[in-house]
Amino acid sequence: MAIRSLSVVVPVFNGTRFLERAVASILEQSAPPAQLEIWLVNDGSTDDSDALCRQLERRHPAIRYVALPANGGVACARNEGVRRANHEYLGFLDQDDVWDAGKLAVQGEAFESRPEAGYVLGKMDFFLDGLDSYPRWFKPKWAEAPQPGYVLSAMLIRAARFREIGPLDEKYRFGDDVDWFARARASDSIEIMLPETVLHRRVHADNASARTEPSNRELLQIIKAKLERRP
Repeated sequence: MAIRSLSVVVPVFNGTRFLERAVASILEQSAPPAQLEIWLVNDGSTDDSDALCRQLERRHPAIRYVALPANGGVACARNEGVRRANHEYLGFLDQDDVWDAGKLAVQGEAFESRPEAGYVLGKMDFFLDGLDSYPRWFKPKWAEAPQPGYVLSAMLIRAARFREIGPLDEKYRFGDDVDWFARARASDSIEIMLPETVLHRRVHADNASARTEPSNRELLQIIKAKLERRP
């Protein structure tokens, strides 16, 4: 099934090196939606991201651009994109990652066969960019085979369902997606994990995942909040 209408949110922070490839991977889907909008949300970049986003907006009619007044974090940028999204389905893509060309095709088919699904995920793999070997924070097993993609960029969801579960918690600078998935599961949403790879994640020197100490602190906060939600 081809997705009829889709809004994709791409948070941008100093992303000039990667952004064009990310956007191209959305535009080059094997089963493109009949209606598409791509929200580039500039989260206070200090490089040439503003100029690049404006150039991409002029070049592609599907692209919409909004610049936030200051850096509020990735959750803030994602929430802004969701607020502006107009279409039935909602997707996300980080500026340094790439959708597989068949992502929308396989996830659309999953929604057609399982209309009761809350959201559909797929596998993700990793590729090196500018590095000779995987960094210390990278788990060796991740390089052996595609991994379950429990990240927003590997998800397709109806926008109405995302809004029912609620926005991303902007107090988290690294773990906003972990917290959101915990809330989604607590809401009894039916989660589908496909065997196909839908996302290619770039491993480079500036990955947010490399900042392990603050992200680990946030993970403990998320676990605490999850336990407090239990009846």
